[in-house]
Amino acid sequence: MSSPTDVDERIVDLEIRLAYQDRMINALDQVVRELGDRVDALTARLDAAAATATDGAASTTPAASE
Repeated sequence: MSSPTDVDERIVDLEIRLAYQDRMINALDQVVRELGDRVDALTARLDAAAATATDGAASTTPAASE
């Protein structure tokens, strides 16, 4: 059977691992949120560019009577 010291060491080791994992999860969460914001911004820019391209194409189309 494990001695109390071994159990204490295992608990401390688990607490250290948990603290590290908690920090990593928070850091990764921040990265995911920032990337999501960038994707949203790029999507908005792409939509605006597509709208501008569509508007520009419509204004350069020759009239049917010409």
